[in-house]
Amino acid sequence: MKHILRGLLLAFIAHTAVGSTPADRLKELGITLPAAAPAIANYVPAVRSGNLVFLAGQIARDADGKIVTGKVGRELTVEQGAVAARTCAIQLLAALQAEVGDLAKVKRIVRVGGFVNCTDDFTAQPKVLNGASDLLVAVFGDRGRHARAAVGVNALPAGAPVEVELIAELEDWMAHGSEVQHRRAHGGDDALTVGAGVENVGGDAHGAQVLFRHRTAAQPVLLQQIAEQLPRVGPGVPDRDD
Repeated sequence: MKHILRGLLLAFIAHTAVGSTPADRLKELGITLPAAAPAIANYVPAVRSGNLVFLAGQIARDADGKIVTGKVGRELTVEQGAVAARTCAIQLLAALQAEVGDLAKVKRIVRVGGFVNCTDDFTAQPKVLNGASDLLVAVFGDRGRHARAAVGVNALPAGAPVEVELIAELEDWMAHGSEVQHRRAHGGDDALTVGAGVENVGGDAHGAQVLFRHRTAAQPVLLQQIAEQLPRVGPGVPDRDD
């Protein structure tokens, strides 16, 4: 048991030293996620099924909340269509964060579906959808690489140039209800509450508990793995070294 715990601790320390979260990358890109838009018809913005989160399609809105309009290949260029697709991806991330609470809980982006409102002779739909795909890879790294469809259509709701939908996979521990939640302590440092039910932990395990209670929530998955490996010990029950 202690050998497993030490290995997880080393992995956590190494990952924390070199890794960055999706929130970090969004900040580096100068992106602030907007408030998640409510559904405008008889549907919900997100549905979970097991480890997967299915996000309803998003059409791009400008800084004032107005829907971007135009047909690619006529009113809009390929580059302008790609900007609209990128905006759709930002709105999808806002919806995903609203659903799961923290984008660090995303294991990978599984699939992106894109629809381009374009002229009959327009064939550069993949270049338009790269605006969304490039952003997802920039935010999630290799976890953002996804399967994709880019389809040309004759029209989209409200005259939007692009609509993008997304499927994301959550970490396994998220799907089974175990969560690492962080809160802001009065002293200004993040503290953690681990939903793994550790009781009266002593010895090396106690040291690990102190570690994950006082680090930030930057790497919740590794923290949860550490918590799940801690032995449950109580009064009169000795710790074990399996």
